[in-house]
Amino acid sequence: MLEPWSGADRGNPVGAIVPTCFEAYARVFPAVHEIPPEAPAGRPTPPEAWKPLRWAEVAAMNGRIAHPLMEWHLISTPAPGSGRPRLQLTEPLGPPSAEELRELAAALRGFTRTPELCWYCVWTGYGGIEERESGARIHHPPDRDYFVSFGPIEDVSFFEDEGPNIWWPDDRAWCVASEIDLAATYVGGSRRCIDALLAAETLEALPVSVDDRVDSEADAINPR
Repeated sequence: MLEPWSGADRGNPVGAIVPTCFEAYARVFPAVHEIPPEAPAGRPTPPEAWKPLRWAEVAAMNGRIAHPLMEWHLISTPAPGSGRPRLQLTEPLGPPSAEELRELAAALRGFTRTPELCWYCVWTGYGGIEERESGARIHHPPDRDYFVSFGPIEDVSFFEDEGPNIWWPDDRAWCVASEIDLAATYVGGSRRCIDALLAAETLEALPVSVDDRVDSEADAINPR
């Protein structure tokens, strides 16, 4: 069961993204990159030269505080009065990268009895998706339509640049959701599952509760 998508005035909770039936929840932060200054002769710096950063590192570099509800639009800018230079960073949004999806699947695989059968939902609004997907559709709040497919957990990175927005194993032991307008991914599962996810060295994740806000007003610690 999902909580209603209540709107920015009252805040939208984790339970509006991931079902409220789980013991514990985590927020998984996508990796971002610092883009160095332009190369000689004004040429753009190639992506392979970009420096990968975790959100906690970005927050520290900008004089901000890293915490489970930190918001990208705040930690990616210098704290007021800090005098720190503004970093040039890539913008995180939507599902994790294919590599991050594989790492997330590896962390979750041992906590389902049905890793050979998972369900994947991909938003119908991605450019060109209509030409590549022809499966069944479902409607899911907040006002989203998704193509639905299924396969083993190893298929999680099959969807190229988009990645699945919602996915879960057939035994419903956990659920992963990446709402397209949010920068982070939310996972619900057993306490042991979430503890293992939080301990995974290849992922940056912090614990959240089902009632924590996910909207742009969630961060009450870092000043605007």
